[in-house]
Amino acid sequence: CDWMSLEVPASIYTTAIGYIKGRFRTLGSFEIYSSANGKDWEKEATSTSPSSFDSQGVLLAEGGVTCRTRLSYKDIGFRHSKDGVNWELRGSTTNQVHLLAYGAGHYVATERIYNTHEDYFLPIPLQRIFSSPNADQWMLRYSKPLQSIELTTGTFGDGRFLFLGSRGGQTLRSVNFDAPDIILRTVGSGSIDVLTPNSERALGKPVRLLAKPGRWHRFDRWDDWIATPERADVLSAVNDFMAIFAPTTRLETITIGGASRKAPVGMPAILADGQLVTSTSVSNLREISITVTSTLPHAAIAWSIDGSDPELSSPAQPRQFVLRRSAVLRTKAFPSDGSAPIEADPVTLTILPAYRVSTSTPGGGSVRLIPFLALVPESTEVIIQATADIGWRFLQWDGDVTGSNQNLVLRPQSDLKIEGIFATTPPTQVSSGGVVSVAPASVEYPYGYPVQLTAIPNPGFAFVGWNTPEKDLANPLTWIVRSTDPFPTAKFQALKAGSFALITRLDGRGKITQVPLGGSFPNGTSITLQAIPGPDQEFLGWTGDITDSASEVTVVLRNNLDVMARFSRKSSLAIRLIDDHEQPLAAELILSGPPDAVHTIEFSTNEVWMPLQTLTNSLVPKRLRDPIDLSVPRRFYR
Repeated sequence: CDWMSLEVPASIYTTAIGYIKGRFRTLGSFEIYSSANGKDWEKEATSTSPSSFDSQGVLLAEGGVTCRTRLSYKDIGFRHSKDGVNWELRGSTTNQVHLLAYGAGHYVATERIYNTHEDYFLPIPLQRIFSSPNADQWMLRYSKPLQSIELTTGTFGDGRFLFLGSRGGQTLRSVNFDAPDIILRTVGSGSIDVLTPNSERALGKPVRLLAKPGRWHRFDRWDDWIATPERADVLSAVNDFMAIFAPTTRLETITIGGASRKAPVGMPAILADGQLVTSTSVSNLREISITVTSTLPHAAIAWSIDGSDPELSSPAQPRQFVLRRSAVLRTKAFPSDGSAPIEADPVTLTILPAYRVSTSTPGGGSVRLIPFLALVPESTEVIIQATADIGWRFLQWDGDVTGSNQNLVLRPQSDLKIEGIFATTPPTQVSSGGVVSVAPASVEYPYGYPVQLTAIPNPGFAFVGWNTPEKDLANPLTWIVRSTDPFPTAKFQALKAGSFALITRLDGRGKITQVPLGGSFPNGTSITLQAIPGPDQEFLGWTGDITDSASEVTVVLRNNLDVMARFSRKSSLAIRLIDDHEQPLAAELILSGPPDAVHTIEFSTNEVWMPLQTLTNSLVPKRLRDPIDLSVPRRFYR
């Protein structure tokens, strides 16, 4: 092409030029000039100059032109015009915009950042790119160090933005506009599939869509009145499609506890642990409480949990029940008018094994489960931790586990009841005028253990009571160990003239009642003593100053008496079923009795007794667990 030089009036101060509406237009500090031939210029009569300072580039955009203007030292503005004469401010930014391009409904701007150093500018080695649909709200899209020379020009074409450096160097090309955004919306239940592969989507290229109705719906039309579910369109900057679906039956929306479900009127609603089920599967630990209901008045409901077709039965099935094993739940509502039953979607109920671990202690410390879980999932590790109070010591575990490690690590395989036993050594106090016998004799006693205290006066003295808050007179005294306080002290005093002392002792498992109570009485006092054996025990007779087999005797006190009631020392054997989800798994045998007594536990299924295990009693009952064979109809223990 041939080029020629044209003289432009010196009064025209130009910072940007563009061809708008058939005329060349220059944009300067405060004025706009236009020309039809590039030689003869005239000032535009407009009151809306694009910039208060200077304009920096004119860009075809949005059916008109957009120019970048400097509003202040820090702010860059974007003004738009349909005719090149009248301009409106679209937005502004504090980003130092260098290059501006427009395409596919988006503005893209590059930023170059400068830093002042010794009176000249040094570029910071960082290139950033922003995008905006309206030249107002900008989003950072790219931020990386410069590879070589900074970007100096940019454009949009073929669905891509392209920015270049002045002498080769760095080149940046956008990739996100190769496949423009497609907005898919629906009215009613259904979805829209894009049949054109991603790799074939581009501006100006065809795209195929398919509207697919959801359950209980049919395709009605597209919002632009296209009546076929499949359609073809050409991708543009804006791609917004809406498919409309209509119901094929009467539908209702049920909302329970914040959850909603839309389905045919009367279709059974299923609640799992009080929550409306809106999916085809539910899982829970240990068990699920199920409720089945329908909005149809007087409708009958049938259900099955094995996947079979639900059928009505007499009597009617309960509408509330608990499942403790996995199942496939099917439900049907039978309308009272005899019309066709309405079936809900099958729901797969998955019950995950989990166990209850309950911890307790009679006292003397605390026991806790770490972490605390109301239900412990199978194979989950937990710690049972025992912490003794001051003056107490952790002794052992009791219940469904044994051992003396105060941090017990478990992976429960069944429900567990675990009790922590703590023990203490109560101090003994010396009494003047007599002694106190403690039975059984032990270094320490578990919390809650009944200790038998017997006051034995020295010759010439008599027992007159205990220093308990109740001023007990019973002798022997059963004292329950519940604190680290000393055992009660017996009080003795010298016998008065004409009075005699009465000493009562116990041997075995039983107790003595005495009327009247006391340890010294005037000569000739009548006293009734009664020996009462403990559970499953026998009274063996009186020894000492009285020898008699009758459990109740009356004596007239004419001298000092020292008597002993003798009882049997039989151990007791109790049984408890250990069950999981109400299914017996084992028999727990609990042996209690005199410490150090040795017993052999025997069992029988056919009147022939066989040894099971030998146990030695202690202050804490011994426990033995024997698995149950459900194929054996009965099993006895002794």
